[in-house]
Amino acid sequence: MNSNPKQEYTKLTRESLQAIKRLLQLASPYRMILIVAGLLVMISTGISLSLPLAARWSLDRVMKTHEIHSLDQLALIMFALIITGSIIGYAQFVMVAYAGNRIVMEIRQKLFAHIQRLPVIFFDKTRSGDLTSHLSNDVSLLQQTLTDDLVRLSGNIITLFGGITLALFIDWKLTGVVVLLLMATLSFFVIFGKRLRKMTRASLDALSDVMGMMAESISNIRLVKAFAREPYEDQRAGEKLNKVFHLNMRVSMLDGVFGTV
Repeated sequence: MNSNPKQEYTKLTRESLQAIKRLLQLASPYRMILIVAGLLVMISTGISLSLPLAARWSLDRVMKTHEIHSLDQLALIMFALIITGSIIGYAQFVMVAYAGNRIVMEIRQKLFAHIQRLPVIFFDKTRSGDLTSHLSNDVSLLQQTLTDDLVRLSGNIITLFGGITLALFIDWKLTGVVVLLLMATLSFFVIFGKRLRKMTRASLDALSDVMGMMAESISNIRLVKAFAREPYEDQRAGEKLNKVFHLNMRVSMLDGVFGTV
């Protein structure tokens, strides 16, 4: 019996929204810090957007009045804006780092407490490497999502709409061309972003597999030595690590393409 694609999409959307809600709840105790950090990002972004306007105004004034000393004023204004933006950016970075590290600490503590209270049968079916991966890699990814990505979202939105507004004010024809290129770029990110997520998940699964194998081998080191299985374990670990290497390289290459585009 074939499943309904619309129902599957609706179910996936509902689960995604629930997952996002749960993630936001994890960051809720530090919402004030993240809100202030988001406001600082917005101010820093506003300063960055004001730089071309300040430069345009000053250069137009020099061209009209032929007062070269106005360039000194321009340099001081630009310097003050850059210093102010840098200080604000540093303050935002420290606040996000504090919130992120606190969230990671609490998530790992809660996850460890939860794992300890699971029934023994769970540990019979689950590799120790999987649990280690959840406590390390997966939690670190949550930190990035709940802090850096969440805070930068406000700055990115302002940069997008503020930049387009500023560009329309300067030259609406050229802005039209830029917007078309922007839409093409966004389409690229949407299409290949799904592939990057799948590759990243495969890389984490492969890493979990090799960590589980290594932990199992070390925990049974007496049997390994008793049957002189060290070369076999070395070969098995090498093959799995090689798989992780190639997956990580594929992820890095695609991630590099994203940055280049």
